[in-house]
Amino acid sequence: MRITIGTGYTKNFSLLGDYTRNINEAFANSHEHSFSWFSETLDSRPASWSKIPFAQKHLGDCDWFMWIDADACFVKPTKLEEFTSDKHFLVVQKGPKLSLNAGVWLIKNCEQAHDFFTEVYLPKYHTK
Repeated sequence: MRITIGTGYTKNFSLLGDYTRNINEAFANSHEHSFSWFSETLDSRPASWSKIPFAQKHLGDCDWFMWIDADACFVKPTKLEEFTSDKHFLVVQKGPKLSLNAGVWLIKNCEQAHDFFTEVYLPKYHTK
């Protein structure tokens, strides 16, 4: 199974971002996953929106794409394959009340995922 782990952050977050990126990249390499990151916004909206076009760009090159925010990192050995499933296209943690925690998630390379990204991103309204 091909998994790509991605993260991103802007210059004002680079001290922590560089630190966690190194940890997460080492994790990816130790598990033979691909790793990619960005350091400039990819959208005219707040930087957190950039994770969507970034994930869309990389999803075609893997079976699953994992996003991890720059303020998060792996702290113990984990097999990401344990979180993947043929039954689901998106694995995300529940946030407060009825919200989702968009800081760490996995998404499967499938038509449903591409439709999901198109629906939540609405790129025709926001471009850089």
